[in-house]
Amino acid sequence: QNTEYDRQALFHQQGFRPMRYFFEMRRDLSQPIAEPTLPDGIDLLPWTPDLDDRAFDAFNEAFRDHWGFEPIGKDDWNKWVIGNESFRRDLSFIVAAGDEVVGISFNVIEEEVNARSGRSDGWIADLAVRRPWRKRGLATALLNRSMLAFRAAGVSFACLGVDVENPTGALSV
Repeated sequence: QNTEYDRQALFHQQGFRPMRYFFEMRRDLSQPIAEPTLPDGIDLLPWTPDLDDRAFDAFNEAFRDHWGFEPIGKDDWNKWVIGNESFRRDLSFIVAAGDEVVGISFNVIEEEVNARSGRSDGWIADLAVRRPWRKRGLATALLNRSMLAFRAAGVSFACLGVDVENPTGALSV
């Protein structure tokens, strides 16, 4: 029987060593979720098509701090991100300061995966806040709004992947 430990041993035998660790987290949405709060002058909005270009800019800027990140091109963004069949625009959100998108919560539900696993998971696939706007509770507000939306849509669990060494403090959100 193959286990994760067997795979790790095989990789080590071949000279591979871990470079980075990531957590995959899952939260039961039947537990209490705080209503999002934001500083004055910041709005939390549904992700509408007219925000796609500004969300694209915010995504590339915010993730430039992420380990190994390469900026995504507009064509790939349109095809693999907002064009992804699992993308749930109705369950995704942005935070804006005036016309500027300063943070995003890009959310997906992978129906086929849920059907195969017998689970009801919604994924916060990308949660990002631009550098100048960090440490103001925007990521927490996006996370909470996303979880509330998932719950309202009948999803049982919210999932999120986090880089353990993320320099923005994402693990503490």
